[in-house]
Amino acid sequence: MRWTLRIGVLLILGAFLALACGTGVKKMDQQELDKKLAEIKANAHQEKHTEIAMTSPATGLPAPTVPGAAAPGAGAATVHYEPFNRPDPFVPYKPDVPGMMTDNPLLRYEVRYFKLVGIVHSGNAPVAIFEDPNGRSYDLRVGDPIGKNNGVVKAITNDQVIINETKASWTEEGTETVQIVIWLRPEEHVTEH
Repeated sequence: MRWTLRIGVLLILGAFLALACGTGVKKMDQQELDKKLAEIKANAHQEKHTEIAMTSPATGLPAPTVPGAAAPGAGAATVHYEPFNRPDPFVPYKPDVPGMMTDNPLLRYEVRYFKLVGIVHSGNAPVAIFEDPNGRSYDLRVGDPIGKNNGVVKAITNDQVIINETKASWTEEGTETVQIVIWLRPEEHVTEH
């Protein structure tokens, strides 16, 4: 729509330049220029349709039935498709469900799949170093999210990290907060039953 208007403006500008340079191009008066410009604008506002011709393949399969299309054997049926306000069929579908897809690798796994590999005390805030199931390391501070179940680092001590997870409650309506303690050296804190 706009490109035809641009072409028309370029033609008009070209005509003026040709007149200014004296190349012998036919001189157009203002009425002819207005007429050409009106023609270009009228063509720019025509409704555009994408036509899709559907025919049956040579293997003898019946042609698809389209409401309002010509009868089978009468040639190709034409279907008008309006792409305005419709999703692009070539873009992968991504649902808008919160928590379903995330770019944060710390929120892809449950807390139990992370391994605490170190705790560093630097300045005022201790840092816990976790490893995910793929062997990638992440440093976390108090208040950072971790795990699929809305886990948050609540405390970091010399030998443990305390994480609170908010989950749907199995015993009553609503949610419950579960405290998970991850030890730096879990083999030293094994309880016997």
